Amino acid sequence: MARILHLETSGAVCSVCLSEDGRVVAAAEEQQPFQHMAVLAVLIQQVLHPHFLRDIRLDAVAVSAGPGSFSGLRIGAATAKGLCLATGLPLIAVGTLAILAAAGRERFPGQSAYAAAMTARNDECYFALYDYSLVPLIGPRRQPLAENPLSHATRTLAIVGSAADQCAEAWGLHDAATDATQIPLARYMVPLAESFFQSGQYAHVATFEPDYLQPVYLTGKAAAFRNQ
Repeated sequence: MARILHLETSGAVCSVCLSEDGRVVAAAEEQQPFQHMAVLAVLIQQVLHPHFLRDIRLDAVAVSAGPGSFSGLRIGAATAKGLCLATGLPLIAVGTLAILAAAGRERFPGQSAYAAAMTARNDECYFALYDYSLVPLIGPRRQPLAENPLSHATRTLAIVGSAADQCAEAWGLHDAATDATQIPLARYMVPLAESFFQSGQYAHVATFEPDYLQPVYLTGKAAAFRNQ
């Protein structure tokens, strides 16, 4: 039985959950936007404390791997890597777009495909398409809104994420189910992380870096710190 701690920090909401054998057994979220630095450790304690009283051990730590907020992803990655280095646990990296697709599958069950679309700059979005089993069909990648990536029609399609409505309108997907309010949360990571754990798909703890799907430009003190 796998017991996995999940950290989702790619967006405005910071969330944590604990799963056992692919089931969520505890979850905590901070709805106040972009408070990851202040609340992530607190949320982890809230989720783990009652379970450690029963001597439950962890088998892995899963973290959102991007794209998303630069600061949020760095905080999540640093925390997850620190936990893994301190305990020897394996690290599981779960892409943010895959997390959104898992949320879409829960929100719109029975579709044949699930697209995740997050707002990006320059009339683009971060885009990926998955089948019902969350196997990637397209992406993840930066996708111009002016170019329809769906060269072949799917029987039924759901699009979730901040750019869902924009994509549906730009690509003429009038029959697609959409939810532009859907956000990635730790509880949606569970089926993906469980699958990675069972197949032994782990990230290298020492070298793992989030995938921003775009060049990262830093200025001022942040750039000086990175170059040290």
